[in-house]
Amino acid sequence: MSGGRKDKDNREDRVHNNMDHDDYHNNDQAEHYDHHNNDEAEHEAEHNDHHNNCDTDHNNGHNDYSSDNDVNIKENNKFKSHNNKHKNKYKHIDKNKDDNKNKDDNNEIDKQKYTEISGERIADMTIKELKQYFSLKQPDAEVIKLLKEDSRKGVQQLAKRLKKKQQRQDKLRQDWQQREAYCDKLRNQGYNLICGLDEAGRGPLAGPVAAGAVVLPADCYLPGLDDSKKLSAAKREELAAWIQEIALGWEVVLISSSRIDEINILQATCQAMETALKRLKLEPHYLLLDGELELSTSIPQEKVIDGDARINAIAAASILAKVTRDTLMEEYHQQYPQYNFASNKGYGTAEHIAALEKYGPSPIHRHSFAVVAKNA
Repeated sequence: MSGGRKDKDNREDRVHNNMDHDDYHNNDQAEHYDHHNNDEAEHEAEHNDHHNNCDTDHNNGHNDYSSDNDVNIKENNKFKSHNNKHKNKYKHIDKNKDDNKNKDDNNEIDKQKYTEISGERIADMTIKELKQYFSLKQPDAEVIKLLKEDSRKGVQQLAKRLKKKQQRQDKLRQDWQQREAYCDKLRNQGYNLICGLDEAGRGPLAGPVAAGAVVLPADCYLPGLDDSKKLSAAKREELAAWIQEIALGWEVVLISSSRIDEINILQATCQAMETALKRLKLEPHYLLLDGELELSTSIPQEKVIDGDARINAIAAASILAKVTRDTLMEEYHQQYPQYNFASNKGYGTAEHIAALEKYGPSPIHRHSFAVVAKNA
């Protein structure tokens, strides 16, 4: 085996302050890795309208961070580089600018000229111009009908694509409204700040367990938000950037494998959730928890089976927890490549178990899990 448990704990315990990345403090058992960068995303057209519907006063979600042990600043910089990658990926959106003005410079059409779309104006536009125009603005049903009635096959094909796109958008919004219905009911009862909580990594044989806590604005819309397990890694990271941008408050806490071995995985998961809840800069009025967990808190709480597929705030917490943990496991892969953590994220795949049998457990394996103990 390579490395040592103390070195492993240092890595999982490290966290950075959102005001000064090199200013660290001491705290209890909980470990926190946070992505509090003001990431901005360049969304597809169907995402462009949700900023106008969201309360983006997310400053209350910014938090202080702490760790148990000395922080390896060099390793922490890797996390900062990961955050910068997202910042660069999404830097083209500026919500203080109207109608993507930077794109206007390169457009071959005058958008103002075609603000009022009619059949006559559609006929005056080339297919290329129509594609460019509708790449920036989704038409309503009446305009799609006008496009469909155009004699050009290319315009008719464009109408079909735009109609399918509109149907997808409608389905996404319908799904969102269904998952938001219960929260709306709670808000009508006076519980305005509703916090969703979920975990990632209870089942793996290695690595920490992560817990996310998210308070979303009431009039928010995040197209495509869903149970993190149903989304691709790229989609999770995209949504994570938006969640961090619009949430009224959010936290992610990691509990190390050594702590899991001390108190068991159930208690470690509860500890992660309770710590995330305490670190929020605002106090929620109501908690919605995925699964069967129950927290030690005076705040009213409710367990929701399959909550990450049924409640938007829980789905958001699930995404942040998974993205955070997956990022850490990918880094652990660099130190312990023989277990292929980049692929299995610590879960007990056949390949992972075979590596355990060959090499024995690494310092980040959970020795309280039977499969690991068997090969220790």
